[in-house]
Amino acid sequence: MSKRTFTIVVPTRERADTLEVTLRTVVAQDDDQLQILVSDNCSQDATRSVVESFEDSRIRYLNTGRRLSMSENWEFAISHVESDWVAIIGDDDALLPNCLQKVNHLADVTGAKAIRSATCDYHWPLPNDPLSARLRVPMSSGFEFRRSKDWLHRVLVGSANYSDLPVLYNGSFVSMDVIRNATFGDRFFRSCIPDVYSSMAISNTLDRFVYSREPFAINGASRHSTGSSQFSTDTAKKEASKKFLAEGNYPFHHSVPMDGGDYPKSIHAMIYESSAQVGEVFAEGATVEPATQLKVILAAAGKNRDHIDRWSRQFAEQHELDYEQASVAAVRHRRSLRFHRMKAKMQTSADMRLTGEDRPIADVQQAAEVVGELLRNRSSIATRLAGRFAEMVGLSSGNPSRAA
Repeated sequence: MSKRTFTIVVPTRERADTLEVTLRTVVAQDDDQLQILVSDNCSQDATRSVVESFEDSRIRYLNTGRRLSMSENWEFAISHVESDWVAIIGDDDALLPNCLQKVNHLADVTGAKAIRSATCDYHWPLPNDPLSARLRVPMSSGFEFRRSKDWLHRVLVGSANYSDLPVLYNGSFVSMDVIRNATFGDRFFRSCIPDVYSSMAISNTLDRFVYSREPFAINGASRHSTGSSQFSTDTAKKEASKKFLAEGNYPFHHSVPMDGGDYPKSIHAMIYESSAQVGEVFAEGATVEPATQLKVILAAAGKNRDHIDRWSRQFAEQHELDYEQASVAAVRHRRSLRFHRMKAKMQTSADMRLTGEDRPIADVQQAAEVVGELLRNRSSIATRLAGRFAEMVGLSSGNPSRAA
């Protein structure tokens, strides 16, 4: 088996509490050639001392020296990568046990230059409520080849998530050759939303990638998480988002209006922004017409529907679109999206959700240990779940008349 060198990049800023736990899951990887880059965005807390406390020669601490935007920090970090492959994880996320060995083997078997995996979702417990933690674990196995162009189109029309692409974030491992081929001038990240942009840029660089149904990482949602903060309507939860907006970031693409200085509360608007940025540098970059994107944005609007409806009128006016016509089209498209979601669920194996009441899970490291145990015992768990499902639909041996 070939032995690739990997770098795990952990961008961070004043999150020493969760960073320490995240790093435990990275240093636990059995790989003496692994490089771990902690890119500290000029933190004023105990970040540096936390990193140095590990006394692991594989860890390299970097400090930006001044406060950068998120995209600039990620750019700064990957500019220091010297290995064959790279992955970026958040400072409240986790790698699963032995994931690098699995990625290396999968790259050998497939010849892939980018590998994306399913991910677990972990909600860190609320303060003073340890039983509020939640963990979702996909129990599928195996892998598939995906044509980048096809999956990128699915994302742009709303029938797939951008996380189904080789986004350079939790659960993705990418050859540095790919990153270099998608770098223009001195920048790879050319949007203020670096993870979404990376999924578009890498997909425009590769003909195909490999998707592992077995998860390699955990997405952690803590009080620090910028993404969940950005889409929250709770003022108390907006702190991380406020910090993100206050930074001197790359300008939002001119084709996507801001909303009173805030970003639109729609992931599909963010996807459109990144695809527009990709279209500026890739001669044949995959794009979608504004009318189609407006339909998708309206169709996928959830709890922030009032905000999105208001913002969508600005988008329609800027692009000279008929808002009422788009709203009617969105109703039909919403039904189509529901069908795609139901189909996707039916095509995956059991999705296990654990709660704090089932087994208290204090942090993302403990979550990684739980997932590792579940995946090792996957066959027996799947058998039990299949038996339980059979009972529910009346196909168990206890009801032979219906089984016939």
